Amino acid sequence: MIYVRGMKALVCVFVMSCFVGVLYAETPEQIIESEAKAKWPGKPEMQAYMVKEERRALAELGNLATDRVVTARVLKVLKWNAKEKWPRSYRMQLHEVKKEAKACREVRVFPWPKRMTGSVADGIYERAFDEWPDSYVMALHTIKKEVAAWRRIQAYYGKKVLSADERAVIEDAARKWPESYVMQVYEIRKRM
Repeated sequence: MIYVRGMKALVCVFVMSCFVGVLYAETPEQIIESEAKAKWPGKPEMQAYMVKEERRALAELGNLATDRVVTARVLKVLKWNAKEKWPRSYRMQLHEVKKEAKACREVRVFPWPKRMTGSVADGIYERAFDEWPDSYVMALHTIKKEVAAWRRIQAYYGKKVLSADERAVIEDAARKWPESYVMQVYEIRKRM
């Protein structure tokens, strides 16, 4: 145990511990080997298979291509997020990056309804990324749910005859949940 007095000494100990941590950081190869041994103790053929697959995933992670949508900057963020989520599995990192890149491309070319105004679409888009700033997959899921709910609300208004009570329920739901078409539909269904 190290006993130190004063802030200066504490900072010095912290810096030294960080330096030692950097010196002893595992390489990707060490991570792959240790994970294979931990997951498949006493089964060398399974360890070898896992090592081969992890090396393949690590190589593929390093060779992922960029495009107009998934730029080098976006790819770097996707890789960082995947590494944070799966620090000891290159296969899962690769899976995560591919899944997020696919969702990123889908968000970029999302088929917004023609009758939806730009401000409504922008609001849905912004709220989805406010809620899920680190996940294109979840933001896309939110966008799809909100657009489907918006369409359902439009269908309510598209009915031949809306009673005064039905119109009041729809308008009340919009006042109560101005930021969420999903919650508006929930409120409407609950009350109609």
